[in-house]
Amino acid sequence: MRIVFIDLDGTLLRKASCERFFLWHMFCHRLLGPRQFLAVAWFMLRWFPRYRLDVWKQNKAYLTGVAEKKINELAVPFVHTSVIPRLCPVVCQRLAEHQQAGHVTVLLTGTLN
Repeated sequence: MRIVFIDLDGTLLRKASCERFFLWHMFCHRLLGPRQFLAVAWFMLRWFPRYRLDVWKQNKAYLTGVAEKKINELAVPFVHTSVIPRLCPVVCQRLAEHQQAGHVTVLLTGTLN
């Protein structure tokens, strides 16, 4: 049995992070406000000495106080309109070949999912 691990950002999606697009999407739908921005700032100040410039990759503080239900309501249409059209066809074809061959495929990503 073969196991295939695949990442979303940088593999299935070649360009900018899916999470960045979704963060903007959340902002446009008014799910982010002062509470979330303060949480992000506090996280950055607290963890910058450890992570340095990679602190952005660790920071999910913008989700502070946002109901999971609201995120899910935005996420489903976002994936259909903003993520699926950006998927790399060559990588999708290769992934489909692995699945057709009976290989176990695992999406391993730091992106919200």
